[in-house]
Amino acid sequence: MKQLSTRIALATGIVCSLAAVTAFGVAPLSAPPLPPMAIVLDPVAIEPQVLQVEPAFPQSESIRRGETLGSLMARLGTDDPEFAAFVRRDPIARRLLQLQSGRTVTATL
Repeated sequence: MKQLSTRIALATGIVCSLAAVTAFGVAPLSAPPLPPMAIVLDPVAIEPQVLQVEPAFPQSESIRRGETLGSLMARLGTDDPEFAAFVRRDPIARRLLQLQSGRTVTATL
């Protein structure tokens, strides 16, 4: 019985080895050539875009006694007549920007 299982194992190994050798023998040695390719270069006109960004710097100032919005904005280094007109016109903005001495105002310029 032991000899029969040894023979079957040996025969199976030989058949697998012959199959592997046959597979290598049948396989091509080189890959098939690739289909022809064409490289197409089309010029594209791109206009450069330059962003004009000014750096922003936070600046803090304390409100002085008797100071006006104009003098505070001058000390902060900004002069925006549209903002001053808006504050004079809009009642909510006027209330938010009541200048009480001792308060600190921070503006990003």
